[in-house]
Amino acid sequence: SGCSAGKWGVGCIRSCSDHCVDPSKCDRIIGVCDEGCKSGYVNQNCDKACDGGRFGTNCSQNCSINCAHNKCNVTDGHCFNCKPGYTGTFCQQKCPQNTYGQNCLLNCSEDCIERKCDHATGNCDECPLGTTGLNCEKACSDGRYGPMCSRLCSNACRDQKCNPSHGTCYSCYPGYGGDSCQEG
Repeated sequence: SGCSAGKWGVGCIRSCSDHCVDPSKCDRIIGVCDEGCKSGYVNQNCDKACDGGRFGTNCSQNCSINCAHNKCNVTDGHCFNCKPGYTGTFCQQKCPQNTYGQNCLLNCSEDCIERKCDHATGNCDECPLGTTGLNCEKACSDGRYGPMCSRLCSNACRDQKCNPSHGTCYSCYPGYGGDSCQEG
């Protein structure tokens, strides 16, 4: 066991792992790192990188729950990519207003009220009166009006057709009048 620093094994032809805290110090016979492993590595010879969403000394820390695919740098835990809706080194920040998606690179639809949308999916938080759909891309169908087209036009409107924003009847059946054709 007269190997020089950083060498081990029969004939001293093997090198201590680069992942030893001090790669010049390992057991001369079996190569076990004398001072343990660098952050991000485990096993006696420090030859196994952390896996399963873990990092740090002895792989004792968990990657951020917002790292895409639960993967992060084995040494310091920074995320390679964020789950949709998050940004930052460790993906701890929600997307800024008006943005969404992976690493917040997408803009909310201009059809969303105030361009506010879900930070992960991009679905509009609110639609202008008379529109509906995930991105407020659909006009109300005949017979419906209001927020997310949730209200029914008055039965007194001719053919139940009304303004999709505020519900005013376009025309009334004979003998009726007023915005909702209720007068008559």
